[in-house]
Amino acid sequence: MRKQKMLRPQDIVLAVKLAVAKEKGMQPMELARELVISQAEVYNSLERLRESKLIDSENRPILRSLRNLIVHGLPFIYPAELGPVERGILVAHSGPILNKEFKPSGMDKVVWSDPEGKDSGQSIKPLFKSIPQASKRDKKLYEVLSLIEALRVGRVRERKSAERHLQEALA
Repeated sequence: MRKQKMLRPQDIVLAVKLAVAKEKGMQPMELARELVISQAEVYNSLERLRESKLIDSENRPILRSLRNLIVHGLPFIYPAELGPVERGILVAHSGPILNKEFKPSGMDKVVWSDPEGKDSGQSIKPLFKSIPQASKRDKKLYEVLSLIEALRVGRVRERKSAERHLQEALA
């Protein structure tokens, strides 16, 4: 019996990319370019996602399973901690969807560290290192990953709101 490989953070990012992709059926080369990872890592990621039953044999996300993992598992598997104040890209309750609801200001803002970022706030380490770059290329990916960060670092109210928005975004 073959041992199943454990999911890695970039696998979740790739699954989310497949779920929000404008063009369905993205090729591995295109995924690698968009997510700023190697083509070999895309192939390995796709294999782990299939084994975990998060995508089907045609690389289409199984949305219910993906949502369940993100909402109920990710905050425990890959928790985030607030770090020092840095310049970066707004995420979590400071990000593009939840900021309308929570109106963060000053030190209440949360960012992925990015030297080109226009905002400052408490930093969190992204789920995977290339996320800030990939998010600049795809607004929808950024929105969903920002919601995921709210699940990882947010308070109860913020997590509940992020969960509700994720249900819509990954429908």
